[in-house]
Amino acid sequence: MSTTLSTLAGLQESIVADSTAMFRTSSDLFNALYTEDAGSASTVNFSARTVPAVISSAHVELADVSATAVTISQIPATLAAWPILARASKISLGAPNASLKIAEAIAGGIARTMDTEIAGLYTGFSTTISGVTIGNFFDSLAALDATGFVGQKIAVFHPKSFSKIGQALLGLNSGADNVASQFMGRGYVANIAGCDIYVSPWVDTTGNVASNGIYFKEALGLGFRSPIIDIESMPNLPKVAIDFLGTAYFVVKELSDGAGLALLDSDL
Repeated sequence: MSTTLSTLAGLQESIVADSTAMFRTSSDLFNALYTEDAGSASTVNFSARTVPAVISSAHVELADVSATAVTISQIPATLAAWPILARASKISLGAPNASLKIAEAIAGGIARTMDTEIAGLYTGFSTTISGVTIGNFFDSLAALDATGFVGQKIAVFHPKSFSKIGQALLGLNSGADNVASQFMGRGYVANIAGCDIYVSPWVDTTGNVASNGIYFKEALGLGFRSPIIDIESMPNLPKVAIDFLGTAYFVVKELSDGAGLALLDSDL
């Protein structure tokens, strides 16, 4: 296939559309935290509550108001560029699925990068519980409820960690077939005790210890520029190829340390 400026533009357009769609299905954790769309800006402003639980008192008529304050702080963050380069030989561009393969490489690489950065935040939680058991999982949920934060609870497990939870639930013999089928997946897999469960191999396993995260959704933030992936192309004449550069601009940040904890698994 002769790659002209017009055919290259058409190919790039297909890659942009395909990579955007593929990213959503490739990312395990995009929906597992609070997100803020920065539009075309290079910075994003998150908000966080530092005093989650307050109790008011009855007001005495004509007295000065004495109210307990809820502290809400703004947390600015600067987006970083995360590029993935896909190089395709000119002869390969003649294949009918060439644009799909290029989009898959770019979207998959960016999704894995973002998921790894998100999961890396779990190592920063000050509160940790050691050992992945069904008892410790429920103790973790109880510990979160005791903080006074409210909202959707999220748990993100490494596949090897989540197999322990799955086997324990199968042992309870309550809807075992349905539970088993759900636990074989990645990304969002189930809701247990009001907690949305996600499974991802990108959970940090430094030192052969998986740092699984259990937290309220507002504990962590993801800021990103739209569209989520920017695609550029350029001829690589010495290689007789076309380089397709896909870049995502995003930042991940802990917003409320007290709204989450790490469930550690040293038995991988």
